[in-house]
Amino acid sequence: RMYYTRADLSELKTDQSPYSALIPLLDLVQVGVPREYIGWQTLVLNEKYICIREPGPSSNNVIIIDLANPTQVEKRTIKAESVIMSPIDRIIGLKLGGTLQVYKLTTPTPPKISSCNMTDPVEFWKFISPTMIGLVTSKAVYHWNLTTPDAAPVQLFLRIPTLTNHRIINYHVNHDMTWMCVVGIGPEGNKIVGHLQLYST
Repeated sequence: RMYYTRADLSELKTDQSPYSALIPLLDLVQVGVPREYIGWQTLVLNEKYICIREPGPSSNNVIIIDLANPTQVEKRTIKAESVIMSPIDRIIGLKLGGTLQVYKLTTPTPPKISSCNMTDPVEFWKFISPTMIGLVTSKAVYHWNLTTPDAAPVQLFLRIPTLTNHRIINYHVNHDMTWMCVVGIGPEGNKIVGHLQLYST
């Protein structure tokens, strides 16, 4: 339930140690995040935001914490099965079933930036640039360009059979988006193993 940031020990000691340390930034429970929602199914984070889904019997809330001001917790009533935040700006992505929507978080009414509908289930998604979202479905990997409102995501490559029955935990691209990597974990015998799928354009 603690969120940590890494600091070089040379900032903490005078001996210019080359090692690093984890420095507590905030306690999520102390700022009002229910303990049961601090987990991989309901919490996502990036360099700028922590975003937590808080599902309830009658309403669904999304908690947004700006790491530049972590004691100021924002809570919005939003119905979604999955949420992501842009690492650059106050832009949120919402997934409900096969429908994906992206909004600019302004008040009082957030304007919609883009939306699309996916036929195959989206198992993982994240911002890979300020204007691009990477989508990993049960069958393939797509890139969704947000600069054109309501544009359809473009399929880049199919998932390899090795990633079948794997939980996708991350997706990476390099700086010019010529290399992509899907990261998944899954059962193998009596243990959990990880597999990567690399793709180059």
